[in-house]
Amino acid sequence: MVGGLLALGLALGVEDISTRQSTSEAREKKYRVRSKAQKFCETFKAELGSTTCGDLRVKVMGPEYVNYDGRDPKWSERFIREGGAKKCRIQVETGARIAAAILLEEE
Repeated sequence: MVGGLLALGLALGVEDISTRQSTSEAREKKYRVRSKAQKFCETFKAELGSTTCGDLRVKVMGPEYVNYDGRDPKWSERFIREGGAKKCRIQVETGARIAAAILLEEE
């Protein structure tokens, strides 16, 4: 999900964030980007049920993953063994598709 938001910010945001312009044009651009980010989050949540990694992990890996701790080697090994990387790719792919659709609307 974060990757999709970053892509929107890079594509639609200001080029130099060190300059704080208070022009109406700068404010309009800021609100437009925020609106697109909000749309992204709402669409992501509508499709997958949450925007939180922990919730999504439980959804794709099972209820026992409520207590998942990625710092614990046993959990990490189990996650890999049970196909976690492949299953969690769904969230990344969904975020990329939603971000791309929003960016295509801009054209």
